Amino acid sequence: MPPIEKRDPKTRRKRWTVMLYMVASKDERTESAAIRNVRELQDFGARDDLNLRVQIDRRWPGYPERYRITKNHKADICRYDKRQRNDSGTSEVLHDFVDWARKDAAADHYVLVLWGHAFGLGFGRDNGDPLTLPEIAAALDPKSFGLRDGETAVDILGVNACAMSYAEAIYELRNAAKFLVAPEITMPFAGWPYAKVLGEIVKSPDIKPVDLSVKIVEDFVTAFEEGVEPRSVALTAVNLRAAGDMQRHLAELTQTLAAETEDVDLGDEIADAFVDTTHAEVRPLIDLVDLCDRLAQLNDRRASPIVKAALKLSLFLKTDDDAKRLILKHKASGDVDGLSGLGIYAPSVTGAADLKRLQLDRGDYDKLALVRSLIDEKTHRGWADIVFTDLKRLLSPLNQAIAEFVNGTGAVGADPGSVAADDRTGVGQLLLSVHRSFVKLGKAVSDAQRQLTGMSNGKANGHVLGATRQKPAPGVVFGPPFLRLAPRRESTIPAKAISRGALQASAVIDQPDTRLLLNSVTPLTNLEDALAYVEKTTKQVMTHARLGLGGDDFKGDLGGDDFKGDLGGDDFKGDLGGDDFKGDLGGDDFKGDLGVLSALTAAAGTTGVAPSSETAAVAGMFQQVSSSLKLLEDAVATIENDLVSATSNSISGAGNDEYQRRATAQLDQSFRDLQEMIANAKLTVFRVLSHPANGLGPTVPAGSSTVTRQQLAIAGGLSSRKLRLL
Repeated sequence: MPPIEKRDPKTRRKRWTVMLYMVASKDERTESAAIRNVRELQDFGARDDLNLRVQIDRRWPGYPERYRITKNHKADICRYDKRQRNDSGTSEVLHDFVDWARKDAAADHYVLVLWGHAFGLGFGRDNGDPLTLPEIAAALDPKSFGLRDGETAVDILGVNACAMSYAEAIYELRNAAKFLVAPEITMPFAGWPYAKVLGEIVKSPDIKPVDLSVKIVEDFVTAFEEGVEPRSVALTAVNLRAAGDMQRHLAELTQTLAAETEDVDLGDEIADAFVDTTHAEVRPLIDLVDLCDRLAQLNDRRASPIVKAALKLSLFLKTDDDAKRLILKHKASGDVDGLSGLGIYAPSVTGAADLKRLQLDRGDYDKLALVRSLIDEKTHRGWADIVFTDLKRLLSPLNQAIAEFVNGTGAVGADPGSVAADDRTGVGQLLLSVHRSFVKLGKAVSDAQRQLTGMSNGKANGHVLGATRQKPAPGVVFGPPFLRLAPRRESTIPAKAISRGALQASAVIDQPDTRLLLNSVTPLTNLEDALAYVEKTTKQVMTHARLGLGGDDFKGDLGGDDFKGDLGGDDFKGDLGGDDFKGDLGGDDFKGDLGVLSALTAAAGTTGVAPSSETAAVAGMFQQVSSSLKLLEDAVATIENDLVSATSNSISGAGNDEYQRRATAQLDQSFRDLQEMIANAKLTVFRVLSHPANGLGPTVPAGSSTVTRQQLAIAGGLSSRKLRLL
């Protein structure tokens, strides 16, 4: 073990300098949150191996100030020429702060945290002059600090702001730092747990930047999980050195996509993949890993080049090879599903209002280094052409149909002229996502019916339902983790021999009855996954913070009176609603009984609250939807039970033909029942979402929150306690 280096604390460089660049001049709430974080640093204080430097631009005094936080917990203001450098939205001011901090508090390693509101393609929009990605890259250009090739002005670039972990940012900032720590979703006002992060440095001063980046992610999510009011949070640590490899794989995918979007049928499949891709609150930002996985599932044979390119990029993004890994660590709270931690912009999947709010126009987007690098030299087409032009053309008919539906249902009010364009766009997007989830479910049902009835008629690998003379291995993958709705049984097949979603007969499993079960599980697995997607999408839409169900009683369950509770959006509006619910939407038992609601709200942890008639109405709407989805689960479980029963009976001789006929007839009937229930469930969901009083759509919030949508969703049965696939 090498000897520990002994250095004089009075003369040696410290191990770490942490810098906060805070743009907090927008409003009182932002300013207060910034001051709280500065005080957290001050309470912690500088240490033998830790320097702390802060520049904060707030409403008062109206210009940036610099602070040196000392060991005695003071925040000493530093001399700073504010007159010439008073715009925090310029690369010159950011560069000047980092240069000053590096000289004033020289260290072995540097962490720079950008603290403030997000901005489309950059950061810090408070004062009307945001820092764009190219400006941030210019401010941290190693050459401007006199550094050698391979060196960076900061080791870790952290982002205490919303949604800055995306491909365009990573590539733009690839030379600005070694590692980026940023969220793919919104950032709560509480921000990073700075005391915990600084504690990691003090505890292990020799910690490597890569390890500290990972620790920051872990500490951040843990801090919110342990909080009094848990929040939906996520954070990602990215290795910026791997950005070049990401670009090469993405360039190949871009070329294959650009070559096929002109094809009508294949183009529609590509558009479906983009629209269906998981996304967070900033809709134009979709998850890159999920997009690759969806493109890799394209069925058209002409999509083979796209499938190969998408698989290559997906494998790169998921690699566990430390030398090549781009996503070092992604962690999210339990209620954040489907996100990998890395997004990419696809502007045409959202409305013009969102693009205007983010100031995400084609001209600025085309200037980004990644976007420019993805243009094919022969065709002169690139990623921007796909996501701005091709997708817009492909999605136009469906968007128009959704718009007509919105106009006809009254989901956003009877008078279209009274509804803001962004609200109408938002409602349309939500309805579209639910519609597409049901379309996917219908396709999964058709595929499963075709494959399973084919088996029952002896068309699948020569196997016939009920044709086996011996009882098969009990419960072969009929049960968790492969089938979640079928009865749990002991399996004799090792789990490692089977992969969920791509189940095939294994060479080591040579019993005919066992191969039959394996072949039948794949379509059932896909069916369960499609139904789970319907449940998840429906719940997300109904509990949407800005456009979900309910009215004046609901002021937002995602962070307060509006989405300003997070550091990403200045016009995420308050939650919605309308008048009291008057009619029954199809639930025979629900009559708006406040006694029933009292039990629901008690289950949601809101005892002592006197529910309004509107709250009762919304609770009933959640009940109706959850009940209809539970019926779908029961219908799928019936199909699974029919199949396992048919394959587990020992039938031989002449009686086998009659058993096969009956088994096939029963399976067909179960599928017909499921199709009917899907139609009824879709009707129920859309009647709820389009209700003119408490369906989707905006209103002016009034009063304080009583019962949140999330609480009513759980109490009404739209939760994993009732729905096994949710």
